[in-house]
Amino acid sequence: MMKKLYEAMLYYLYRLGNVGAVGVILLGAALLLEFAKVQPMLAEFAELAASNEQVRMAQVIESRETDETQVQDVMPVSPAAEAALRQLFMAADKAGLDLEQGEYKLVEDTGTNRRRYTLTLPVIGSYPAIHSFIARSLNDDHALALNSIEMRRETIEDSELDALLSFTLYLGAES
Repeated sequence: MMKKLYEAMLYYLYRLGNVGAVGVILLGAALLLEFAKVQPMLAEFAELAASNEQVRMAQVIESRETDETQVQDVMPVSPAAEAALRQLFMAADKAGLDLEQGEYKLVEDTGTNRRRYTLTLPVIGSYPAIHSFIARSLNDDHALALNSIEMRRETIEDSELDALLSFTLYLGAES
């Protein structure tokens, strides 16, 4: 049986000629290299990427917890404002954006006895991600208003935009 298979291979290689035989040998070598070297390297790369993602997520969670404790130490946040800010950060996560720093200011309207937060958030990301974040934020919280958007792209080839988003979060008198 093996002899017939060997003879059939020789017959077809002979029919291909010298150039075809070299091509088949090179193709066999490429397949051997693919399964011996490339596939194990791709598997190792995938493991490293997953490990890096876990470390990055742990760092983001740790930095957010640190930021939250620092903000709570600076000024007390009402439960309504805290829930709205949490929704804002969740919308950013879903859009694939990081809100690492921002400016948050509490403003009290003396005439109406109402409070509002002005939020200025620098964001770096693609246009679709920023658009998704803004849409999701405004849809999730009806007390949130978008005041202004400033977008800048360093060069025309850049896929990332530098954006400065200005929101106002309106709170009631008891919040």
